[in-house]
This record gives sequence, C-alpha cells and structure tokens, in this order.
Amino acid sequence: MIQEDLEHKEMLKLIQIKVKSSAQAQQIQSILPLKQKLAFIYYDNGFYELYNIKQQVITQKGQISQNIRFFLEIYTNVLIFHDPIDFQMKFLDLNMNQINPKFVLNQGTKQTL
Repeated sequence: MIQEDLEHKEMLKLIQIKVKSSAQAQQIQSILPLKQKLAFIYYDNGFYELYNIKQQVITQKGQISQNIRFFLEIYTNVLIFHDPIDFQMKFLDLNMNQINPKFVLNQGTKQTL
C-alpha cells in the first residue's frame, strides 16, 4: 500500500524542464504527457517532437498538419488526432514516426475496429 502511494506521488511530481528545439516555430501549441516518461510537443506550424523526460533529450522529430486541436494516446506511443485539412481521424505511430495509413477514419463513414 505504501509503495503504491509513493509511485502515485512520483507520477504527480511537478518538474520544470528547458527544451532547446530546432523546430522553426514561434510557440508551442500543445504538450501531451505520454507513457514511459515521454512528452509529445506540438508546435504551431505542424512540427512535433518527442521529448524524453528522464534523459531530458529530444528523441524524435516530425511534421504533420497544422492547427490540430487535440491528441489522444490510445496505445503506447500511438496517438490519434483529427486532421483539419481532410477531416479524417488519423493514427500517428511514434515508434515508426509516421502516420499509419491503414487506420485512417473518414468523416461520415461507419468504421469497425
């Protein structure tokens, strides 16, 4: 019981980090904490970076559409997002650093997974 409480406190610990990014962006659009002590940083021009909190380094970089409003981690290192350009729900696989074309959900079509 005490060990579980310590783990929860460790998970909720607030930390301050400084990230030096090479992405040509003016501001951060969103930061999404991920499993395995990672953070997904999405910039205003569509660039994103995967930041390792424990090692304090950027591990991956990429670019997707601009003006994405939300991201959700549905599996470990797999995000789903709504692409405002073609109005599709897409899966971004951070393990391969690319959008998975087999799991693109079109607007208004019935999908079964």
